[in-house]
Amino acid sequence: MKYILATDYDGTLRQGGEISKENRICIDKFRAEGHLFGVVSGRDFVYGYEQFKEKDSFPFDFVIMSGGATVCDGNGNILFAKPIKNVPADRLVARSLELTGNPCGISFEKTRLDFRPGDNLDNIKNVTEFISSNVLCDTEEYAARVCENLKSEFDGINPTQNGRCIDITAVGVGKASGIATLAQIMKVDEENIWTAGDNYNDIDMLLKYHGCAMESGVDAAKKAAGCTCNAVADVIKMILNVRR
Repeated sequence: MKYILATDYDGTLRQGGEISKENRICIDKFRAEGHLFGVVSGRDFVYGYEQFKEKDSFPFDFVIMSGGATVCDGNGNILFAKPIKNVPADRLVARSLELTGNPCGISFEKTRLDFRPGDNLDNIKNVTEFISSNVLCDTEEYAARVCENLKSEFDGINPTQNGRCIDITAVGVGKASGIATLAQIMKVDEENIWTAGDNYNDIDMLLKYHGCAMESGVDAAKKAAGCTCNAVADVIKMILNVRR
């Protein structure tokens, strides 16, 4: 029986600024037994894949990025992409900058553009199709309010809070939907999928699949998950024990 473990990155796989030695050992063991391991993150290809592959240098079989909007294999080949359509990029970015006063990014499959308040937005004036967007707020409480504002003002987008950050994807797109697409591609039954996370944007996948939240995570994520633990290594040990 083949399992998929899809784990959030910031605050889950990577804690305290690093991936622990125990996590790395358990990932190697998990993959050596024929299972599929990967990251599902709000990060896009530019800030995600390079970080995972080159900087952290941990092995993975897949990466689900931009909050579930893109799926790629371990070599960085895009297997699936679900873009936001019919949403004026310049209007969305301008409103995000106005609401937060902080930088806002807009992502395509393998590229992104970053803007600051006061920047000229002419280069995205006619852009109405893109993968995702993200913006940082000063507090988590304000991020929740900005999410609601953007959702009410723009049709076709799904703003999701991730701490102080807001990840924006197309309606119907989230980490759970990205994992479902991966399962179809990899031909793995959804009942054999495990997930690990710590924040609000992990809730949908923690609810849909076998979920395990980090003890350090937000209460909503811990409530959504079927269990809690301290590290991804604990989740891997749990899966391998279940298999036996």
